[in-house]
Amino acid sequence: MKANELRIGNIIALQDGSCFEVSAETFSAPAFPANIEGNFVPLLLTKEWLLMLGFEETGKNVFSLRSYPELLVRAWNDEFELVLNGKLLFTRSFNVHRFQNLVFEITGEALPVKEIKDESEEAIEIVADGILYQYVPADPAQQKLSFDLSIEGGLYHVNYKKDGEGFWKFDGYNKK
Repeated sequence: MKANELRIGNIIALQDGSCFEVSAETFSAPAFPANIEGNFVPLLLTKEWLLMLGFEETGKNVFSLRSYPELLVRAWNDEFELVLNGKLLFTRSFNVHRFQNLVFEITGEALPVKEIKDESEEAIEIVADGILYQYVPADPAQQKLSFDLSIEGGLYHVNYKKDGEGFWKFDGYNKK
């Protein structure tokens, strides 16, 4: 991967597999070009990435942008067809950052990552909220708390923090 392929908002991966969104700060780092070429790797585009980039599945393996419906993406194994106004543009595999750049060139629209609601998180939050009272610390100055929770054979470490009004709010979980 080369530094000159990147735009702000592109998604790339560190060598350890974790994802990274390119920002203005990334470009302003003194060792930016050298760091990119040695420490980052491209991510292969998948159907899951299409959804996280704002595409909606409008048919079996067919995806489109609500704001630009004339651009369709059809998924075939690990390759994707890009169809614009009914004409096939490409059939190939893509890296996420190159796909983001291509869609920007076609539509003028950046594709930031959108969070996909984790259905497990909602269930874990409901159960954790139901037993939270058992773990509220005696010290009213404490701002964070966490505890372990077992649901359907899975063990989770849940986190809470106080909001501005002093109420405990669910702050995510980790699977143990």
